[in-house]
This record gives sequence, structure tokens and C-alpha cells, in this order.
Amino acid sequence: MFKMQKNRKNYGLLGNWLRNIIIVFAVAILLIFLPYRNDIYDYYQNTINKNEARRVCEFLAQAVQTHNSLEENKAIDKNFEDIKGKYITGITSIFDPWQAKYMHNSEKRLIYSIGPDGKEGTSDDIIVTY
Repeated sequence: MFKMQKNRKNYGLLGNWLRNIIIVFAVAILLIFLPYRNDIYDYYQNTINKNEARRVCEFLAQAVQTHNSLEENKAIDKNFEDIKGKYITGITSIFDPWQAKYMHNSEKRLIYSIGPDGKEGTSDDIIVTY
């Protein structure tokens, strides 16, 4: 009887060579970027945290503006205690992604987070004016 041959495509020497080159490049790229995966993840996580802190700062600035336009006494508390509950509801404590409190400077009309380094007045601070 006849033996049935499996239906395989034969790409020849060039096809095998090309496939091997692609595999080698893929492995090389993995080996090059594997040590940096934590740095890449940290960079993107830090970007996400900064965007979240900016969003919350803008929300808090809007709450302070609303309070200042509707109330006789202006919001002056550094930690939002005077507007918490009425204009900021459902929040017991206001912390940024780095577990520091959001700050309010009523004289300069700023809402800010001290950022990832935890130091006030550095370049990584997230600042929103109102």
C-alpha cells in the first residue's frame, strides 16, 4: 500500500532561515528589555498616579471654588476640613496616590500634591491653581 504523506508546506532553506532569524530577534529583544521591565512598569505606574493626583486636585479646586462662591467665609483650611462633607462628600480622608494629604494654600489659590518624592516644593509636585 501507499503511505500517505502529511500535508506540509515546504518553504525550503530560505523559509527556515527566515523563521530562525525572527526567533533569534524575538529572544534578543526579550533578553534586552527583560531587565528593564520593572523600570518600564514603574514609569507607567508613576504616570497613572500623577494623572490621578491631577484629576483629584482639579476636583478639589472646583469644590473650593464652589464653597468660596456660595459661602461668606472663604475656604482656608489646609486639609479641606472646612469643606469636607458639604462640597466633598463620601470622603473621610483625602490622600494622594503616595499616601500624603492633598494640600490647600488659600493665599496663593493652590491645590497641590507633594508628589512621589514626598517633599514639598520640588519639581514633581502636582499643582492646580483656581
